[in-house]
Amino acid sequence: MIEKNVNKNQAGAANVLKKFLKENRSYAVSQRLASVYFDKGDMNNGIKLYQQYLQEEPVAVGIQHTLGNIYAQAQNHKLAEEAYRKTLQLSPYIGQYWADLAKTLKAQDKKEEALAAYRKAIQLDPTDYTSLKELRQLENKKEVFSYFPQTDVYALIKKAPAAAAYPEHSSLVLLDEVQKVVYKGGASEEKRTIVVKTFNQQGVEFWKEYGIDYHNMQRQLLEKAEVVKQNGNKVPAESNNGQLVFTNLEPGDAIHITYKLENHLLGKLASHFWDRHFFTHYLPYQTTRYSLLVDPETKFQYKVTQKALEPKVQSADEFKLYVWEQKDQPGMQPEDKMPVLADVSQTLYISSFPDWKFISNWYADLAAAKARPDYEVKQAVEEVFAGKQNLTPVQKAQAIYEYITSNITYSSIPFRQSGLVPQKPSDVLSTKIGDCKDVSTLFVAMCREVGVPAQLVLVNTRDNGYDDLVLPSIDFNHCIAKINLPEKEMYVELTSNYLPFGSLYQGMLQSGILEIDDEQSQANRSLSHLNPKVRTQNIIDRKVKVQLVDNDLSVVEENYKTGAMAAEAKQRYRDAGQQERERIVQQAINASMASVKLTELSFKGLEGPQDTVRCRLAYQANDVVTQIGGMSLFSLPWTSKATARDFTFNETRTTPLDLTQLLYADHDRETITMSLPAKKVLAEVPQSVKLTCPVAEYSLTYKKVNNQLVFTRELRFTKDIIQPQQMAEFQAFYKKVIAADARQLALK
Repeated sequence: MIEKNVNKNQAGAANVLKKFLKENRSYAVSQRLASVYFDKGDMNNGIKLYQQYLQEEPVAVGIQHTLGNIYAQAQNHKLAEEAYRKTLQLSPYIGQYWADLAKTLKAQDKKEEALAAYRKAIQLDPTDYTSLKELRQLENKKEVFSYFPQTDVYALIKKAPAAAAYPEHSSLVLLDEVQKVVYKGGASEEKRTIVVKTFNQQGVEFWKEYGIDYHNMQRQLLEKAEVVKQNGNKVPAESNNGQLVFTNLEPGDAIHITYKLENHLLGKLASHFWDRHFFTHYLPYQTTRYSLLVDPETKFQYKVTQKALEPKVQSADEFKLYVWEQKDQPGMQPEDKMPVLADVSQTLYISSFPDWKFISNWYADLAAAKARPDYEVKQAVEEVFAGKQNLTPVQKAQAIYEYITSNITYSSIPFRQSGLVPQKPSDVLSTKIGDCKDVSTLFVAMCREVGVPAQLVLVNTRDNGYDDLVLPSIDFNHCIAKINLPEKEMYVELTSNYLPFGSLYQGMLQSGILEIDDEQSQANRSLSHLNPKVRTQNIIDRKVKVQLVDNDLSVVEENYKTGAMAAEAKQRYRDAGQQERERIVQQAINASMASVKLTELSFKGLEGPQDTVRCRLAYQANDVVTQIGGMSLFSLPWTSKATARDFTFNETRTTPLDLTQLLYADHDRETITMSLPAKKVLAEVPQSVKLTCPVAEYSLTYKKVNNQLVFTRELRFTKDIIQPQQMAEFQAFYKKVIAADARQLALK
């Protein structure tokens, strides 16, 4: 390299390499020497090195193929054909070799032979999109994307409306279009075009960056990413691996993005396709179009949610063309705690999968080999159960759960893990790190080793939408495990070392789930929603003692938290020092009450796998009592007091209210016991309150025990979605809850 690059001496570089090869045999060095010859224009000596190597290694198919490529680059197509045919004699089942042969046959005008070679290449590799394109050209067929409706993007931008036409919005999407091609056999590719007109600085801030969404089974090809200025000039965007930055974007400018995605699916997925496309958004859209060009013999199903939308269907040579289109869609108005877009938008779902049983069996095949217990798993099982006998199946599962959550760190890093295939349990045990499907697969393998029946469960978490998967697809984003026992079924979340065994975070409930059978199941499978009969309840129970001292309140609270609430406490406080714990609690109290001084704080149950965390705290609240006419007025210090800030009520609301964005516990109960000061009595005896509506229940009870007043508050939501037509009744209910929580007591 010094001779070649520093001294600029090609002959000297060749001599160094030749001297090395006299004493050593190295294909890599031979390649380097051949490259030096080719740079000098000495093709004969360069090729001779490859031929010499082939004499010694006649079955070196890679070298034979490389030789064919060298001849093809040199435009010597006859010798290239000869080399490729020798390659195919050695290895006839690699599509790329047939594709290279087809190219050199085409260059020699051997049309029929080239057609046959391209067809063989596509048969072996259905997602060879270059060969698909070349084959269509040889067959004198139209380019596939020419069948779709065509839009002049720049004319569209030129006649785009001004900001005055959309005074409530920062930008307008002029075109959002997907053009998807599904070839015979299942290979599919798509082109997406997005054109946006910005109206103001807020629009610029929103659109100055854009991320192209694609997964690891797709290849992304960016065709155009640019700012179109108001004077028509075009400024290319900066791009890096699907991340786009639109420099020099100003109000009134437009952005234009066009890219392709090639799907490269393997195994049972190779012949299938699925997709989802939104037709309503938070911004106004002039044209939203989804076009599907598909082989007529390919079976698929589609469904449009919220509002029916039928496609226009027509024949297009050997394809059928389906076009779903909406014009002039207004932007949805964001509403307080509205569901995610998948649950409120008009959405098109497409799937060629026959049913959910297919998906379950596919993933069972994918994960089965990984879940087999190997030596490392057996060793881990021996370690877990050393000295432990006569355990029940549930106790065995709990011991395995605690071992995994204590020893394996949860991590989801794309470069370490596949999006679909779990790691081998032995790899997870050795690296002590894994994502959700890795730790779930390890749990299943260890359970089976000790005779506890267990299986994987794919999850589409609730924050993706309750109705997100209306047709069979593989668009799950999480994985948990399930143990199946005659007396109970339990779902097991393994990604947190804070979560007690048998618990689930409140946000996981009602997530879409698909259970994966151990073996190929003949039983029907369907998507269901996670609502287990057996799980640790997420409970907060507070018992508070209050004493009135002049104008101050002295408060002592003892509470316990179970399930996910215990996990939340462990996560927040376990690794914090005492001063940090006090700071966190002090800050939480100050959010609802001023002039507070924390005087005591202690926890029990933060360490270890306990499913309950207990806390004792004491504080002094100063100047919270108002003196009027000889009476002392004050409010009870409810921790979860309802306020007007909790919900925004709107008479014109159109979307449901999603309580999962607010709910954190199954049961939140608080009891306040207040000791009356000497010579003080209630000016008015409080009345107990009991309120109900179709989605919630509330009670605030009062009783007097000796010289103490005991108040108990409970608020429970019976549903997690409130429909627009229920909002008026719920609003009236919640106003009464706010009033009850804020009610003042008067002592005289």
